[in-house]
Amino acid sequence: MKDNIDFEKSVLKAMVARDLWGSNWMKIDTIVRSGFPSHLRGEVKKTIHNLLRKGYIIWYDRSRKGIQLDKNYLEGIFKIIENKEAMY
Repeated sequence: MKDNIDFEKSVLKAMVARDLWGSNWMKIDTIVRSGFPSHLRGEVKKTIHNLLRKGYIIWYDRSRKGIQLDKNYLEGIFKIIENKEAMY
């Protein structure tokens, strides 16, 4: 479970650093390849899909597999990044 939270924190931190809010978006594959080791890419992809189910990440353009952060979960996203109790 701790590894999953670490992956969530890393993915959200990478997306916040790239300012992927509002009309800014990025392809899932680009995020997976950006800064994560190649042997962990499968886990990162699973984490992204889990965050999509939880609502922290939303689809921008599903046909191009573009995602962005959900502004409505701004507080929860920063709680995960700061390693505090997340709002699950």
